[in-house]
Formats: sequence, C-alpha cells, structure tokens
Amino acid sequence: MSGSTTPPESAHESTSGAAHAAQDFIVLINEEEQYSLWSASIAIPAGWRTIYGPAAKQACLDYVDEVWKDLTPRSVRLRLQDAADRARNGG
Repeated sequence: MSGSTTPPESAHESTSGAAHAAQDFIVLINEEEQYSLWSASIAIPAGWRTIYGPAAKQACLDYVDEVWKDLTPRSVRLRLQDAADRARNGG
C-alpha cells in the first residue's frame, strides 16, 4: 500500500527483543562428549542434544569452559584407558 508505514517498535518491545536475542543460545553435546555453542533458533543436528540453555551467549561459553576440561573425544579416552588397564594387568 502506498503511504503506509510500519510503526516503530516501542521501547519495551525493543528491549524485550534484545533480551530474547541475548538468551538465544544453547550448548549441545554429542556422543563423543564434544560441546558446541548453538543458536536456539536453529534445529539441533542429528547426533547432538541440548545440555545447557537457552541462555546468554557468555553464560553458555562459561558453562562450556567449566565442564569441558579434556578436549579428547570420548572414544579416544576410552581406548587410552583400556590400553592403560591392559598394560597394568599384564596384557
């Protein structure tokens, strides 16, 4: 339509939109116990599940920093542990 305009957002709508965007992140984990920061607005890919969030991006990053101490994939950690156990038990 000619001459029509969209009214500007109210301060409340603008603020709540920004607050929602600030909490638009989740942390995913896969079977290898690897973590990924993900937008909450995007479908979770196969093989991943939500472990934290939705929350602010920094809160998600802090969570990953707190819990992901060993970046070695789970399958490699298990193989290394199995090899160490066999060596300890003579074979």
